[in-house]
Amino acid sequence: MTMLKQLKPMRAAALAGAVVLAAAALWPAGGQADDHGDEVSIWIAGSASRELAPDTTRITFSVSVLDEESAAKALATGVEVLVDVREQVAEENATARITTRTVTLRQETRWIDGESVPVGFRYVNSLTLTAEGTDSAGALLGALVESGGDQVQIGGISFTSSEQAAVERELLGEAVEDAQRTAGLIAGMFGLGTPMAVQVRIGSLTARTYEEEAEYAAEEETEDAAMAGSALPASRLAATAIAGPTTVQASVQVRFLMQPGG
Repeated sequence: MTMLKQLKPMRAAALAGAVVLAAAALWPAGGQADDHGDEVSIWIAGSASRELAPDTTRITFSVSVLDEESAAKALATGVEVLVDVREQVAEENATARITTRTVTLRQETRWIDGESVPVGFRYVNSLTLTAEGTDSAGALLGALVESGGDQVQIGGISFTSSEQAAVERELLGEAVEDAQRTAGLIAGMFGLGTPMAVQVRIGSLTARTYEEEAEYAAEEETEDAAMAGSALPASRLAATAIAGPTTVQASVQVRFLMQPGG
């Protein structure tokens, strides 16, 4: 006798009702029951999340130089700017690493009186700065702008945790356990046997960091230098950049065979 035939009509109706409730409460597109001949199964959602404190700063930026005469001069100037940037960044944070993503060197044109007119050669080095910790994020932003001037463009700043990959793997297991508990609860409510997990789908792995808006501010040197009659040195640039916690979330859908009670 098949499993489907063993289920009494009243129990089958109760199970169908549980399936509808699970679909409404647990997963927008899941929670439905499948009837494959001698099998009755149900998809159940599971989720888990954890909050992590960020310990890494990542800034994307680029060095962009336009030279009206030659590509060689644009390249040489760009290299000089990058040397200055690396030196000042190292002073702010010794763990900072700057790596290149892409480099382009091309002739640049502009539309003038309906014609494309060459105006020089553009060198662009797109880079990523990664540094340990988050306390020096504002100073690093300031160092990039101060050392590179208008030839440095900031793409964005983000804060991450070095533990994120390991936590994501742990959360996937916890999400499956969450679905297993829900399946066991439904089975117990309707006198069914132990649910058997037969299929798992990973719904999503997400990490969201909450950050405050960064604002650039020039910090003046001490007033002692001005009172002594000396010229004020160039203001040291800094930025307000506050790292918020990162919430890592994992979700799964698990298909369970709902077996009749003993």
